[in-house]
Amino acid sequence: MIDTGKIYSHKEIQIRILNIVKYFDAFCKKYDIEYYLMGGTALGAMRHKGFIPWDDDFDVFMDQKNYKKFIQISKKSLSSKFYLQEENTRNWPLFLSQLCENNTTFIDSRWQKNKLQHHGLFIDIMCMYNSPKNTCLRYLQYIPAMFLKAFALNKIGYEPKGFFKKFVTLSSYYIVKLVPKQYILNLITLSDSNTYYSHFFGAARFKNTSFPKTLVGKARLVDFEDMKLPVMEHVEEYLEIRYGKFWRELPDQKTKDKYASHGEFIDLDIDYKNYIH
Repeated sequence: MIDTGKIYSHKEIQIRILNIVKYFDAFCKKYDIEYYLMGGTALGAMRHKGFIPWDDDFDVFMDQKNYKKFIQISKKSLSSKFYLQEENTRNWPLFLSQLCENNTTFIDSRWQKNKLQHHGLFIDIMCMYNSPKNTCLRYLQYIPAMFLKAFALNKIGYEPKGFFKKFVTLSSYYIVKLVPKQYILNLITLSDSNTYYSHFFGAARFKNTSFPKTLVGKARLVDFEDMKLPVMEHVEEYLEIRYGKFWRELPDQKTKDKYASHGEFIDLDIDYKNYIH
């Protein structure tokens, strides 16, 4: 799509992402929407009091009620400086939403072939689904989610590495084409369990996708760069489920080096529409 772009450090990208976060946090406070830092963002907050220094992601999650509320209000009340990239839509078929900053360019290397989406700088907003405690029953949610995830990735032109992953992605695409997508989604979202939360559409393996709802409790405000942001009350236990009992320890340099910027082409001062034709 595009061969090159401006060179930015992780820190420069993080500072600009923090502008989106400040707007997002104020928006959620204004409309009484609950959210929590998720995954590596929660890890960064608890271990580094901000971004993981070698990463440029910012992820939050909400329960289904708050997630739907956020999307509904965002459609009519967002500042013109920002754009809601809503999940499961023609332009963005993935099952997470993004709050994007207009007049920026951040073409993610994973989805660079999808010309229909907004290619500005963004934060990820994900939904926690109700899930049963029983592992086998959670698998009945997880497997359909993997079909939908593979279908969406195929639709935006993502090319997995390796024959097996390519085969699974392509097979899933045709399975979802045959079975109504909403029917598959209902298998994931209709659980009325009050015991577990799960997020099946991210990068985590099955054993790291779910946690007891009791870990959420009352939100705690913790330091994140120059802000105070919410994590679940028992975030340490959540991080142990997500990353293992040694989550406080720093990874080796080889692991750090895997976290190159997702931006295939970045320009934090020019709108992506000037580059994509």
